[in-house]
This record gives sequence, C-alpha cells and structure tokens, in this order.
Amino acid sequence: MDGEQLKQVLTDHSLWLSSNGKQGKRAGLSGSNLTGADLSGADLTRANLSWANLTGANLTGAYLTGAYPRGANLTEVNLTDAYLHRADLTGAELGPQIRECLTFEGAQVSEDQLAWLCLHPLFGEWQDSLEVVPARDRNAHHVTLPDPGPIG
Repeated sequence: MDGEQLKQVLTDHSLWLSSNGKQGKRAGLSGSNLTGADLSGADLTRANLSWANLTGANLTGAYLTGAYPRGANLTEVNLTDAYLHRADLTGAELGPQIRECLTFEGAQVSEDQLAWLCLHPLFGEWQDSLEVVPARDRNAHHVTLPDPGPIG
C-alpha cells in the first residue's frame, strides 16, 4: 500500500470513528504490507490489521484501542506510548518493544505471547485483565473478522 492510499484509509477511518460509523469507512488493512509505514499518532481504534505486515512501522503514540492486529507481524515496530487497550493480539508476532506501550490492558493474547508481555513494567498490575487463549498456528488460514458495528 502506498502512502496516498494509506492516507485515504486513515482519513476515511477518522470520519468513520467521529460519525459513529455513519460516514467514512472502517480501516480494513487486513493482510496489508505496511512495512516501515509512519503511523505515529494515528487513531486506529477498532481498525482491522489482522495479518498485516507492520515490520519496522512507526506506531509511536498510535491508538489501537479495540483494534484487530490478530496474526500481524509487529516485530521491530516502534510502539512507544502506543495504546493497545482491548486489542486482539492473538497470534501477532511480538518483540521486546511491547514494553514501550502505554497499555495493553484487557487485550486478547495467545499463551505463547505472555513471555513478551510480561516484560512490560505494568504487567503485574493488569495481567488478570488479559484474555489468554491457546496458541494458534501462525500459518493457519487467514480468517476475516466481522465488523463489530458502530462505536457507542
């Protein structure tokens, strides 16, 4: 995906969020190649990022609250001050940069991700809020997630 396409997706998503789904379009970035993309400060709340390749992307200060980066490649991503509150991280490839997130409280995670998540300095405070599911085969067939509908 080139920069102009990504900019349009983010603009449409912002309108979708601000209008409670009445205008714009939810960001559907499932399977997208976003390697090295600058998404700093982006509001990706409830965006579908499942199976996206975000290797080396800049997500500094990004909002991924309730987002679906399920199965996404998040290695070498800059997650400084990113919000992953209630995000579905099941099967996502993580790395030690996860400790830079502000929160992933209430997230859904795979049991094999706990080793990375426990590196977060606040892990002990909200580990009980995580929904831990059995590890899944990273090579499993891509599943399209249903649109949860408007915010609110």
